[in-house]
Amino acid sequence: MPAQALGSARLTGTALEFTAAARASGTVALRFTLTNAWGASQPATLTLQINARTDPSRDAEVAGILSAQTQSAQQFVRAQISNFTDRLEQLHSLDGHRNAFNLRFNPTQARARTLRDPADVDDNQTALDPLASVQALTDNQQRVMHASSAEKGSQPLPNGNLSVWTGGYVDFGSTRNSGEKVSSTTVGISSGVDVRLSDALTLGVGIGLGNDKSDIGSSGSNSRGTSYSVAAYGSYHPNAVFLDGMLGYSRLQFDSERFVTDNSRYAKGRRDGDQLFGSLSSGYEVKGPNWLVSPYGRVETSTTWLRGYKESNADSYNLDYAEQRFSLVSGVAGVRGQYGVPLSWAYLTLRSRLEFSHTFNSDSTARMGYVDVGDSTYSITTEGFGDNRLSTSLGVDLLWASGLSTGIGYQGTRAIGEQSRSDAFSLRAAYRF
Repeated sequence: MPAQALGSARLTGTALEFTAAARASGTVALRFTLTNAWGASQPATLTLQINARTDPSRDAEVAGILSAQTQSAQQFVRAQISNFTDRLEQLHSLDGHRNAFNLRFNPTQARARTLRDPADVDDNQTALDPLASVQALTDNQQRVMHASSAEKGSQPLPNGNLSVWTGGYVDFGSTRNSGEKVSSTTVGISSGVDVRLSDALTLGVGIGLGNDKSDIGSSGSNSRGTSYSVAAYGSYHPNAVFLDGMLGYSRLQFDSERFVTDNSRYAKGRRDGDQLFGSLSSGYEVKGPNWLVSPYGRVETSTTWLRGYKESNADSYNLDYAEQRFSLVSGVAGVRGQYGVPLSWAYLTLRSRLEFSHTFNSDSTARMGYVDVGDSTYSITTEGFGDNRLSTSLGVDLLWASGLSTGIGYQGTRAIGEQSRSDAFSLRAAYRF
């Protein structure tokens, strides 16, 4: 019998079967005899050479696929939290609670406003409101533009208790894991309906869609992910202090193609998953004539379950992946600001944000093995985007007399001490309808 570390042998009738151990390699000698009615044969020896397959836990393509799936799951969470947080910040102002359409190519701030007639502006309204500022500084021009409506009396735009909104972003990022560069493009879109229960409290529900494509290395390995989300959210803002929260669930799906170095084929796989996520933020808004500064803190948390799956199309090099679970908790500290400049034809808003976040447990362990052996033979630690991240964003918005708001901006995110970065230019439009 061979050593247990090499495998096991079994003689059935005239067939000799040998099964190599999962990590066996080298030479194994099998000695056997055959027995029949006339007696036993002389001992015979069969020598086998075991060629070990590559250790997948040391394969950069395998590590790249698993890390891409982990990072995509994290990006899906950040996309939805960013979109819903953006909406919650709009709700801090009564003027922000209105139907809005926000589509942008970066997770940056959006505040949709529409111009009103001067008669509709409250004398006690904060000077930060661009609607009041534009009207006050361009009173004569506005009287000419709205002469016909002035004759008929003021016609305030309705601001009901129910609003619908949508927003999203496209983010381009890159990381380097186990020697392989992972480049990704993530799209996150959210939409919701919220109701203002009082001047200080607003609750809502929404849905979200995420899509991610990650390219690993230079051999064609890639991972594509999709998420479908539902969420509930709320904002309590009795004064300059605010408390915002949201809780959501996502259904995940990943399709992967892994280049197999040993036979130059592409192993294909599909796995599903589930995700719970949420955030809680609080801060203070300091307002002045045409400006706002708001320091804030936020806690983000998520738990992701990725189901096990088996690859195909790579013969004996197909891998069997075990179920993977990982939880993330991030602390965020930031400050955002904006400054308004009234023009004769529009209201210009300059906005900026600086944010630092720390993730307490961004790595997780994934187990896998060859399909003919099992999914627990090897293990690998997958890496997230980075434990410490610093994000900055700058933007310019224009609020037109028609009620249309347009903007352009840039956001950059860097993982401190790691080769991970994210850069994006933002475009967005908002309109009350």
